[in-house]
This record gives sequence, C-alpha cells and structure tokens, in this order.
Amino acid sequence: MADRRVVVTGMGAITPLGLTPAAVFDNLMQGRTGVAATTRFDMARCPVKHSGEIRDFDPTRHGITARDLRTLDRCQQYVLAAAQDALADAGLDLPQREITARR
Repeated sequence: MADRRVVVTGMGAITPLGLTPAAVFDNLMQGRTGVAATTRFDMARCPVKHSGEIRDFDPTRHGITARDLRTLDRCQQYVLAAAQDALADAGLDLPQREITARR
C-alpha cells in the first residue's frame, strides 16, 4: 500500500479557533487566538489557567446520539464531526450508518 495515493477533496475543522475551516481561516487572518481562561474544570491548583478549549460545539448537529455521547470521549466526537463536515464539503454522499462505539 506504499504507492497508494490520497486526494483531499473536502475540509472539516473542530478547533479552539473555530468550528469550520472558514471560521478558522478568518480568525487566523484577524489575529485572534483560541486560547482563553479554562472553564471545563477547576484550575485552582494548576499553575496555568488558560487553554485552547473548543467552545460552542454541539455534537447532535453532527448526528451523534445521546447514547453515543455516553461512550465517545470529546476527542472522538470532534473527529467524527470534522470528518462529516469534510465529506459534506467534498460533496460525497456516503451511505449513513449509525455511529456506535465499541463496547
């Protein structure tokens, strides 16, 4: 498989700088940062109080069900969402399957 070629046809992004490639690019060009005060957990005992949290992410917008939310960690949710956005951006209409985590 070393000679297998890959073509990127679509883009998706779930980042602290934006939830779409266009938002990420716009924020980069405006000189904005995705780093802010950490809000997800108590930082009282940590010397660093800021991080690049992903904010305003709605997993249900990407078809991730309540059942899947119990088994998928946040990073897995971000990957699935970005992949779905990339497929949509590419105009690919793949057969839909329910997202299920291995148990």
